[in-house]
Amino acid sequence: MNTILTEQELNAVSQLNEAESSAIYKELRHTVTKAGLLDRAYGFYLMLTLISFSGFFASFALVYYASNTMMVVLGSVLFAFFSVQVGGLVHDAGHRAMFKRPLNNDIFAHCCSLFFAACYNNWRINHNRHHAYPNQEQKDPDMEIPFCFTSYRFKNLSGMMSRIKKYQLLTYYPIGTLASLTMRYKRYDYFRENFGPQIYWEIALFVASFCVRYILPFALLGFQKALLFLIVSTMLEGLYMFHLFAPNHKGKLELGPDIKMSYLEQQILTSQNVKGNALTDYIYMGLNYQIEHHLFPRTPRCNFPKMRPHVKAVCEKYGLNYSETSVIQSNREILSTLNAVSKLAA
Repeated sequence: MNTILTEQELNAVSQLNEAESSAIYKELRHTVTKAGLLDRAYGFYLMLTLISFSGFFASFALVYYASNTMMVVLGSVLFAFFSVQVGGLVHDAGHRAMFKRPLNNDIFAHCCSLFFAACYNNWRINHNRHHAYPNQEQKDPDMEIPFCFTSYRFKNLSGMMSRIKKYQLLTYYPIGTLASLTMRYKRYDYFRENFGPQIYWEIALFVASFCVRYILPFALLGFQKALLFLIVSTMLEGLYMFHLFAPNHKGKLELGPDIKMSYLEQQILTSQNVKGNALTDYIYMGLNYQIEHHLFPRTPRCNFPKMRPHVKAVCEKYGLNYSETSVIQSNREILSTLNAVSKLAA
């Protein structure tokens, strides 16, 4: 897959002009709204919140009471899973998918962030940029990763990664273990740029969340157990997040910074769904319906399976590529693309 850099290249893949795209999207939105798919799902999110936090605290309790290394590791694995699930609640609240009032979503997300150890407002600003410009150079912050899926990005990669980029196939999974740390802490110019009394409470909440996640375990578990717990849970959190996010856009169409594609097409053509079942939907937190999520980010995740046929029908009607793959095949495609780019662009 190449990066679209010119109008000529854009015209080769684009099927719709802006007016056509807007009309189709308006019609699709009317259809899914009429079907009730954008309605709040309070009961669903209440159940999901109870499950996520029950698992979160129960897995930590397992680590706390564990008397041998294997039980500590098992508890850490479970904690990593439920910690990301709590992060998924932050994600959905950030998209206003849980409550009608934005303030209620924000309050809930800030409360969850105390346990997930992240600055909610900072994350939300950057995540909204991703949704506005998916897979677009210099505009999508999620493209600021040390892996290249096009020869254009491979040749323009700088810094430390430029020296090891030819080994990106080998470093893909190892670096993925750091995803939870980089997602949380790579962009804190937010505090510097907005520093003042209006965000002192956010700084305090962030410091408190950092202490809860990374300092409190040493006080409660003792040094050796806490160190093992943090290493295992942090690495597995990273791998879990990596496998949630990477199949959604990596290896799909990428756009140059000055390319203007219609909203409908950019959201669809730069995204990919992961097929599965109810278990897949739960593990992927609805993000396996990435096309639907990008078109209607305020949709409660339980409604994405019902929305899929409507979106797919529109794509088939207007000749838009509705990309779907399996869990295993998505990883194969990512690895093969990384390998091919490394060989062709080296």
